[in-house]
Amino acid sequence: PTQSLLPSSSLAPSSFPSVQPSQSAAPTEWQETVIYAIADVPYNDRENLAFPGYVQSIPADADFAIHLGDIKNAQSDCSQGRFQNVANVLKNSKPPMFIVVGDNEWNDCANPDAALTSWRNVFAKFDEQDPWKNRNLGVTRGPRPETFTFVLKKTLFVGVNVPGSLKRCCDWNNMLTEQGNWARDVMRRHTNGDAAYEQVNGIVLMGHANPTGAHRWFFDPITNFIANDLALPPRNLPVLYLCADSHTWLYEPNYQGRPNYLRIRVTGGVGEPPLKLVINPTAYRDDPGLAFRYERFWKQ
Repeated sequence: PTQSLLPSSSLAPSSFPSVQPSQSAAPTEWQETVIYAIADVPYNDRENLAFPGYVQSIPADADFAIHLGDIKNAQSDCSQGRFQNVANVLKNSKPPMFIVVGDNEWNDCANPDAALTSWRNVFAKFDEQDPWKNRNLGVTRGPRPETFTFVLKKTLFVGVNVPGSLKRCCDWNNMLTEQGNWARDVMRRHTNGDAAYEQVNGIVLMGHANPTGAHRWFFDPITNFIANDLALPPRNLPVLYLCADSHTWLYEPNYQGRPNYLRIRVTGGVGEPPLKLVINPTAYRDDPGLAFRYERFWKQ
């Protein structure tokens, strides 16, 4: 687990509700995007046994699901065969399944370059598998094969490669700066009135890392853009950073001191149901808490 070194203005206590109450008039269904998030699984024999049923529990009427990285523990092998075993389970997801890379299957491996190649061989364009390819979500790949972006119901979704621990490989400053600048530029194109890109009312960033000070090369350009552009009229757009990594639940409004920025960190594992998110920035543009509503224990 990693400890966040970034400013935190509001950490939800353990008694924070597992379901947020509805407020205002019920929005129309076409405005809502429903997704489910899982992470940090499977780690051991018990989770391997539970994993198929866990994935299949995700309802078919969801728009998509996302695995937020760490598909194995850090000690197990990083073979393509192990990755394929996980992929074979994820393929049974009823809604399209996206995945971002975690450190356990990349830079924590003895040979990070080989591990990332194996990961890409199995998971790059994973959402284009036969069960889901007719959904046609209009996914655009980023500068790295494991990154992606698409717009759904006026929300921009961006999948990034930001692992938790930063070790064993890479010029991290350059790699994270490249990722941060790319994500910021995608956000800018979809919010600045450019007619060549579909304009959105909210943004969801999806990555593995629980941020530390070492991740500032990625987060600084994004946070500055949120503060200097997205938080100001006439845009006032809500932004969610959805992550994993620490194996503990966290709901953090006013993230990094920005009222339009929210962070949600999923618990991971199989101890809780997949996290359900109901996303509707069109109806709740001024309130990230309502634009990105969650249910932790929807499945009793």
